[in-house]
Amino acid sequence: MNFFDGHNDVLFRLFLKNKKDSDQDFLNGDNEGHLDFPRMKQAGFKGGFFAIYVPSQEEEVASSDKPVKYDLMANDEYSLPLPAPVPVKEALPVVLNKIALLSKIEKIPIKK
Repeated sequence: MNFFDGHNDVLFRLFLKNKKDSDQDFLNGDNEGHLDFPRMKQAGFKGGFFAIYVPSQEEEVASSDKPVKYDLMANDEYSLPLPAPVPVKEALPVVLNKIALLSKIEKIPIKK
């Protein structure tokens, strides 16, 4: 079986580990989150979009599974307020860190 993941939070999960070699956790298989390299190979992963998510300052985020506000979604119609924009000077280091993680991951030679 082959699959393509249209949105995954691997980079956010690795970023939250806050360690220099979190890319190795992904490459060696940490069995956390939805994806790691060994499980991707086993399942026939062919490609995907790696989201670069910057959490708002208003939410404490401890995992890549963002909190779902089910109580606000209970009605037939609902409107969830958007958080304030993250200032560029605070968002840019997060974005660059995640791009660096992806760069480390994508340089690994894949054996067929």
